[in-house]
Amino acid sequence: MGSALLSTKRLDGRTRNDDLIQIGCAKIRVPSIHNPAQLEAVMINTAGWVTGGDRLDWHFAAGAETRLTVTSQACERLYKSTGQRASIAVDLRVETGAQLNWLPQETILFDHCNAHRKIDADLNDNARLLLVEPHVFGRRAMNEVVRNCFLQDDWRIRHRGMLVHSEALRLEGDMDAHLQQIAVASAASAVAAIVLLETLGNGRLESCVQPARDLLGSSGGVSLIKQGQTGKLIARLVAKDSYTLRKSLIPLIQLLNEGAQMPKCWAL
Repeated sequence: MGSALLSTKRLDGRTRNDDLIQIGCAKIRVPSIHNPAQLEAVMINTAGWVTGGDRLDWHFAAGAETRLTVTSQACERLYKSTGQRASIAVDLRVETGAQLNWLPQETILFDHCNAHRKIDADLNDNARLLLVEPHVFGRRAMNEVVRNCFLQDDWRIRHRGMLVHSEALRLEGDMDAHLQQIAVASAASAVAAIVLLETLGNGRLESCVQPARDLLGSSGGVSLIKQGQTGKLIARLVAKDSYTLRKSLIPLIQLLNEGAQMPKCWAL
């Protein structure tokens, strides 16, 4: 079991840590980086994995006019459960003029895993959220096959109090058989979902659409949706394995994150 919270504030033109709470196996480290306008938070699950009955709660708040990037020390692993369901809750808050980049490394699903995850995000005026979630169904290099699993993934994103994005994904049963279907993944074993959301008006979202499509080619798709003053770019990627997925995913993240470098954890 574990729960952790980190919030940021702007002080002397820099993004600073405002509050930090760590309970149980959920830890957060803040490495030194060369960009004083940004703070990087690394999530660490000291248990090493998630299995049946486990609960993890992560809370991150980017204060007004700050820039926060959240990543993970390594891939999260959803291991076999004997019956109980694991619970993962993510709470993100992005205040006025702030940017939060949610960039965890891949979640690896193992045979007979059983987990429910919820992501809730709230954005204020002129806030920006880049949310990236990659999933890998067994490691190809280890000849792993996911014959039976359960994963429920619920997202709710609100902008200025209004619900602007909702996802409800439920994966159940023989994932290897499901993934073989052309309409599902055409035998791919790695997928990623990306949402970039911000207030419309500066043209940044619109300028990213065609370059993102050119970058992904036939490995994914990109859409731009406008809802009142809110704009969201949604991308989906599929690949035969996690290595191939990263070859497209990392350049896409850098494009959507205005050319910023990836967290160093991604290179380890």
